[in-house]
This record gives sequence, structure tokens and C-alpha cells, in this order.
Amino acid sequence: MENSFLNKEISNDVQLSGAGYVAAVMKSEEGGELCKIIMASPRFCGHQNRICVKCAHEWAWDYTILWDRTVAGRKMKEELDRGTEDRL
Repeated sequence: MENSFLNKEISNDVQLSGAGYVAAVMKSEEGGELCKIIMASPRFCGHQNRICVKCAHEWAWDYTILWDRTVAGRKMKEELDRGTEDRL
């Protein structure tokens, strides 16, 4: 996944609602910086610079997703565990 969207458009100084993003840390960075990945429904995701239940596994290749850090993360993890991708 391309990291430029995360670094340029959503800095860590921006205050986002925990219901709108999933927290993650890039795996290749030692003590990596927290990233905010905007959550979207599968229909509107685009699967490049946003995360949804259909592409979360792809983000997990490069990022450690911190599911419990935000409301959106907990909701998405719950949906992934249930296998109900189409309901979000």
C-alpha cells in the first residue's frame, strides 16, 4: 500500500474521530510512527489509500494494524471475525 497518502494528507496532528480511521504502524520501521488509515465501506473504498473489510488483509502485509485503538478498528475487526464484509 502506498504510504504517501498517510504521510502527506493526514498528519498525526490532525484530530480525527476514532470512528473514522484505523490506527496502524508500518512494519518495516523500527519504532514506527502511528498512521491513520481512513476507513471506508467496500463500495467506496478504492482499496489504495483507505481501508475496508475487503482490503484489510492487504494493509496487514505492510502494517501492524492496531485494531483496539479506535472505534473503527474494533468495529472492522469484529466484522472481519464474523465474515460479514458486505454489511459495512
